[in-house]
Amino acid sequence: MTNTTTQERRDAATVLTVGVLACIATLYWCAVRAGQTFGSPLGIAWNIAIDETPVNVTVGSLTGSVNAIVGEGTVYSDHVNAVSVTMLVVSLVASTLTSLVVIACVMYLAHCALRGTLFTRATMRIWDVIAIALIAGAALMLFGDTLGGNGVLAAVGLQDADVSASVGFWGFAPMWATGVACGLMSIAFRRGLRLQRDTEGLV
Repeated sequence: MTNTTTQERRDAATVLTVGVLACIATLYWCAVRAGQTFGSPLGIAWNIAIDETPVNVTVGSLTGSVNAIVGEGTVYSDHVNAVSVTMLVVSLVASTLTSLVVIACVMYLAHCALRGTLFTRATMRIWDVIAIALIAGAALMLFGDTLGGNGVLAAVGLQDADVSASVGFWGFAPMWATGVACGLMSIAFRRGLRLQRDTEGLV
């Protein structure tokens, strides 16, 4: 086991603490999003782009008003087909599980840093898990939101309208990019582990 400094142990402990808080925040966000999407008596909610319209609206529970230009709105429908509803659920579950898996993996890496054992087969596989989770999760989220959102739009008669769904490729491109970067980190760890073994063999 490699000796670690006090600062390194503090950094690892901080990451572990933040990871626990991040898990709680992720579950809370999942509950909020589920409530916003499925919890309205008007039906399933979906955000769409609308023609920009100047409005004067009140804010802060009628404590003030402001002139604004609205470019996005929310539509509701209680006649969405079962496949679209299922795909929206798939997107929600995928986003939640992806976040939890990545957080758990980062916490494990922090634990390895605390022990001074970063270059091992286990940490190498952790980078693989992070890469797969991000890439697969992003794909499922994009696929689910696209099909689910199209179902909501079709249910309100907007299937032929030129409106952009609230999600898209560029919203998830950073996840794919990060996943690829983590895959490269896995390759780097493999080479680091090989170099460590070669160095130990020379001693």
